[in-house]
Amino acid sequence: MKNYILIIKNILKAKNIAAKIICVLLAVLLWAYIGSTNIGEVKFKIPITFTNLPETLVMLKISNKYVSATLTGRKDNLKNVNVKSIKAVVDLDQPEIGINKSYPIELVKDEVPENIEINLSVKNVSLIVDRNVTKRVKVKANIIDKVQDGYVLGRVMIIPESINISGPESLIKSINFMQTEKLSITKATGRIIKDAGIYNNDFPDVRTDISKVRVIIPVIETSNSTEFKKKIILKNTNIDYNYIVSQEEVSVYLKSDKPDIEPSGDDVDIFIDIGSLNADELLSKGKENHIEKYYTLEAVVKRDGLKVVSIFPDMVSVKAVVK
Repeated sequence: MKNYILIIKNILKAKNIAAKIICVLLAVLLWAYIGSTNIGEVKFKIPITFTNLPETLVMLKISNKYVSATLTGRKDNLKNVNVKSIKAVVDLDQPEIGINKSYPIELVKDEVPENIEINLSVKNVSLIVDRNVTKRVKVKANIIDKVQDGYVLGRVMIIPESINISGPESLIKSINFMQTEKLSITKATGRIIKDAGIYNNDFPDVRTDISKVRVIIPVIETSNSTEFKKKIILKNTNIDYNYIVSQEEVSVYLKSDKPDIEPSGDDVDIFIDIGSLNADELLSKGKENHIEKYYTLEAVVKRDGLKVVSIFPDMVSVKAVVK
């Protein structure tokens, strides 16, 4: 660098105009070189802030929750800037409902020097804004294996049997029940009582009003019970609908309290009361021609001295389709 300065001084002492012009050009280049050594660059990962979204609406399928910001400027100025000095904001004051739409990201600076240039890795974020609704659904025990030989699974009880779920309307209307976390009964020889969490990994945009339920799982010895296959009877049906049951036949275990009574398949009926499904009212709210609901099976024993030990499965779905 000292050699360059010495050369420039010698040229300036000369009377040659061309040499002096060259000297000026060299000085400009030297100034640019020195200035460039003071320019730096930093990057920040900034969370995107969504503002002005009405409480009755929720977001889903957000393409980006963070954005990378690259800051370029003098190193001395960059030292005074941190991630809190920059905000990436998306204004959702007037969103379009139910449509996957791209919204611009606005850069908001707080005490950032004017000569610092900021570039964002993405300029827009796509998402869906939907109505926030609440629905009550049943909870189903997620039993992942079978009981050992010589035992049967009794009727599982869940307390509470129903919970409230909240979230985007398009998603909530497709959920008919929620499951517990996985429950194992491989080595069980008696009743199991467990506080189980609600499994929500499949629905990250759905919220539940409670996080755990109490599950009571009776595991019953079958040495004195008999298994029968029974078709499900539908009661209080509507003549304007066809009904499709997810499983028409289930296993019923009967046990006799008296040695002289031998149970048979005719001693019990398994049924669902369809009357609780108000299909007309539900279908009037949408464009579908069918509605589906999950039911817990009920049993009627026709002879004294007999009792139902277990029904498996104890829950099935029924779809009502307009004729």
